[in-house]
Amino acid sequence: LTPSANPLVKADKPNKDFPARLVTSHIGAPQEKLASHLNQILKPYIESNPFICKNSFDFVNHIKDLKLCPYESQASYDASALFPSVPIEAAIRHILELLEADETLSSRTKLSPYDIVDLIHLCLSTSDFNYDDRHHTTKDSGPIGLSLMVTVSQLWMTHTMTEARKIAQSRQVALPRHTFIYMDDIWCIVTGQPIRSGLRNSQTTNQPSPAHQFKDCLNAVHPRVQ
Repeated sequence: LTPSANPLVKADKPNKDFPARLVTSHIGAPQEKLASHLNQILKPYIESNPFICKNSFDFVNHIKDLKLCPYESQASYDASALFPSVPIEAAIRHILELLEADETLSSRTKLSPYDIVDLIHLCLSTSDFNYDDRHHTTKDSGPIGLSLMVTVSQLWMTHTMTEARKIAQSRQVALPRHTFIYMDDIWCIVTGQPIRSGLRNSQTTNQPSPAHQFKDCLNAVHPRVQ
């Protein structure tokens, strides 16, 4: 059974002439049950990650008592077209690293790390769907609508944040604090430099804002996810 794709119009984006996104249902698809099983194996890596936010209610509980210090501001980043942009091979390599470092893996499955990544490959290596009475196949783009693709995308987002922080340190960019990730959205607090008065202020006016500096670090992790 090949999944069928249907266009979902983004009614909240009239400024972009109401673009459409192809939404695919994988209910009954060959990899549906396998994807569900793999999700249970990978789920702890999401639940234990300090950056992950479960939902909007969890986000509100995290930030409701936060106060901005002087020279701090809130920053929000949105990954552009995350699901079709996730680099599948790079994401699977990252997952293999997580699996190999996991001392509790044997308590959840009898599969080895290499068995697991082989099965992830099987689920995500190609995306097949029917649209407009034609069969389509896309490579190096995970099947949108498959539950495993959601899990892999979240793991890639947390990996992106970890790597971006390393890049920021190497560039001497201030690290954000209270960072939260939900799906393709990132929220954090960034710290800038004090605004100086007098002539010295002219030396800093052309400097990019701390939010833009950290965005550059996020974008430097992988060219496909921006």
